[in-house]
Amino acid sequence: MTDIIVSVVPLLADAPYKIQVAVDRQWESALKLNFSQLEFDEQQIKGFLRGNPEIVAIELFYKTLDGFDFYIGIQHGNKLKKVATPIEFIYQYILSLKRLQDLSLPSVIRSLGESLNGDPRAFFSEQPASAALGVVDYWMTFGPSEIWKQGEAEVTEQHVRQKLSAHPDLLSNDKNYVGLEVVFNTPTLHWLSFQVSDAYEGKYVLNIPKIYTLMNNYFHL
Repeated sequence: MTDIIVSVVPLLADAPYKIQVAVDRQWESALKLNFSQLEFDEQQIKGFLRGNPEIVAIELFYKTLDGFDFYIGIQHGNKLKKVATPIEFIYQYILSLKRLQDLSLPSVIRSLGESLNGDPRAFFSEQPASAALGVVDYWMTFGPSEIWKQGEAEVTEQHVRQKLSAHPDLLSNDKNYVGLEVVFNTPTLHWLSFQVSDAYEGKYVLNIPKIYTLMNNYFHL
């Protein structure tokens, strides 16, 4: 695992609290699974997948100790060595979590790496490829704003504000908070995300200084 994960762990509660599955990036209609009684219901999941969709991903949510959300996402891909189909991907993901007594982030990442790719170091071991901002669970409704990609210079407040000029709804909206999503490409698309909006008078208001602080302190970008 990268230094990113090591540095994030002290900020988090010991166990995740929510899991959801989405098809074709439609997080607006994600399948929410009951984490306290996590079961694999084949008929329910086959019905949700509606055949053999091109893109299937799972997100797992933790709370930080100061009450904000942090989550990781993994997308099924044909380079994963131990899961050939989306339904196998979901089944092995759930089974991997059910086997664990320790649901802390490093334990979960290692277990998912082994279950999905035969390698406990499969995820979050490379350097990130890009970073984007988007409204969590409304990713396609508002559209994401990519604020950094590999090879670009350090992220500054001015840089973020310039990128957001085409996405005013990310600055303030009444649907949900914005996540700072940092994306990794190998062995399949996967990501981690910090909540970077604050609830204020019925709105979720983007905390821009928090964005570049996280990018510089945790991702060294």
